[in-house]
Amino acid sequence: AGDTLVLIRREDGSLSRPPNESQREKGRKTGAGHTQNCFICRKYKKGYQHATWWCVSCHMPLCKKSRVDPANGRVATCLDEHLNPDCEQTPLGCKGVIQMQKFVMPATMRIEHNMSS
Repeated sequence: AGDTLVLIRREDGSLSRPPNESQREKGRKTGAGHTQNCFICRKYKKGYQHATWWCVSCHMPLCKKSRVDPANGRVATCLDEHLNPDCEQTPLGCKGVIQMQKFVMPATMRIEHNMSS
């Protein structure tokens, strides 16, 4: 069993960046966690959503926080959508093996909603 989402690690095994000067002055021994952009969020928004978690099986960066918003077409969490069997054959589905480091969202998969500011 175990967790489906784990913190993003770099190749050297680190979970965080070294502390910056301000963090050192406050006594911190580690900096912010490593982040990547959530692949599922790219489907729903033009900008990027930083994530510190990834799928334990394939290392796809995913949000742990629920961003469900039916008004914007989001009816599942990033993890639930990633693990959904209907998504398995798309670039966003979990293949169970580490396979991609870079990803460009195909235009045909984008769900863009014009939101009033």
